[in-house]
Amino acid sequence: MNTKENDYKVCILAAGRGTRMENLTKELHKGLLPLDNKPILSHIIESFPEDVEIVMPVGYKKELIRQYVSVAYPNRKITLVEVDNFDGPGSGPGYSILQCREHLQCPFILDSIDTIVMEKVPPPDHDWFGIAEIDPMETERYCTARLEGDLVVRFDDKTKNSNRYAYIGLAGIHNYALFWESLTGNKYMIKNEYQVTNGFHGIVNRRQLHAISFTWFDTGSEQNYLATAEKFNKGFSSLEKTNECIFFVNGLVVKYFSDPTMVSDRVKRTKVLSEFCPEIVAVTENFYAYRFIDGVPLSKVTNDAIFSEFLEWSKEHFWQKKKLTPAKAEEFKAACRNFYRTKTLKRIESFYQITKLVDRPEKINGYNVPMLSELLNRVDWNNLSDGCPVNFHGDYFLENIILRSEQPKGAHKFVLIDWRQSFDGIIDYGDIYYDLAKINHGLRLSHEMIRKKMFDVIIDGDCITIEYGNYNYLTDCQQILRNFAESNSYDFRKIEILTALIYLNIASLHSYPYNMLLYYLGKLYLHRILSGDPYGRN
Repeated sequence: MNTKENDYKVCILAAGRGTRMENLTKELHKGLLPLDNKPILSHIIESFPEDVEIVMPVGYKKELIRQYVSVAYPNRKITLVEVDNFDGPGSGPGYSILQCREHLQCPFILDSIDTIVMEKVPPPDHDWFGIAEIDPMETERYCTARLEGDLVVRFDDKTKNSNRYAYIGLAGIHNYALFWESLTGNKYMIKNEYQVTNGFHGIVNRRQLHAISFTWFDTGSEQNYLATAEKFNKGFSSLEKTNECIFFVNGLVVKYFSDPTMVSDRVKRTKVLSEFCPEIVAVTENFYAYRFIDGVPLSKVTNDAIFSEFLEWSKEHFWQKKKLTPAKAEEFKAACRNFYRTKTLKRIESFYQITKLVDRPEKINGYNVPMLSELLNRVDWNNLSDGCPVNFHGDYFLENIILRSEQPKGAHKFVLIDWRQSFDGIIDYGDIYYDLAKINHGLRLSHEMIRKKMFDVIIDGDCITIEYGNYNYLTDCQQILRNFAESNSYDFRKIEILTALIYLNIASLHSYPYNMLLYYLGKLYLHRILSGDPYGRN
């Protein structure tokens, strides 16, 4: 008897710790790692019809999974089942799915959180077993299937054998009663873990388990995940940090932060930025979401006139100057000094700890550059701390400004996204010089070029060569920004110094080799400005 269309459920195994990916999953559940700006979990969920219920056993970082599905899929039926033992003796995928037994008293598809396939997944209208061809020398890495025709007749789990196909963690279970009977009756474990294949033995003995071949991407190890991400990532891709992610899913932009205060403070700031930023439609401890804005990032608008219009719009509408009492003005100056000097020194120290580099004189792109500590001692921190308080964004570069495709009545032409949570703890205002420097840093170093890996860092002893591409229109916009700053009596040299500090600050937040480019670019740029090169040209 065939299963009626969509008259089944899907079980996604998501309880495990992901021990093969610990470098990537200290902050984030492995199912929430991004593939083309969408979590692995979303790729799996969205491969099934919307009216099919999802059942998920969860354990490790279960709250992140709970929060994410509540934000990204509020209208979809997703049942989470807490697994009490997800990484101790007697745990394993077989134990996890057994905790879902009461929710799966019907035909269902069994899927793993680290399994991505390219083909459409068939319904469980018969018992089937997902396989993919593997290197015959690597059978010890997998649970493999011995076949007679398309029938599975035996499993060999992580042994050296002559099987050609591995189980990919995806199966259709039509005879669910027999599956549960086999799973509860078979207590065999491998490395102290119950395996889901225990449940298939009864079906195999009846010669009813049919193999289906898939194009398989295994994201269960760090090496495999990074290889899969390389294949999937195309078009826009955020420059991920280790403690935050941005996802585009279900018509929403979903932001994740490992630090809950980042979320709460950003949400608070929407009250200040309300007319300029999207409305927050969902918030949890670690996530917030807003609807995707139909428009184009300003970084993709190769039009000098639009850039000039944006600067004038910012001046007229957004950068509203704040009048501060003398006491507040002193507090603001102290905040500027802490934000610029103290934070920079801490971030540079963190960079050295991460990379094991030491501060030393170097020749960068042919320039004799002294130790970074010497350069920082030459910065006029008092002048840098003499800020101009305005309504600020905090991450004001062209990819965070959206030019609307259509402008609703009463709405601004430009929409600001991914605003900073505070300026050294101040939510209501910040320094206009920081926004101007953020714009400048994005004009000088194209994030799109970086994503395309159009850069190089060559280290030969104390001789450093950095190379990176840029677009001509961004170079033209640098001059427009300089003209704008000077015509409005802003100190452009100050903007350039802050730009160099921004590169040095964010180096510790990114991974190799981009972090090295940021460090050496920031150091070279700071040296050239302090040495009298008026524009720090490359």
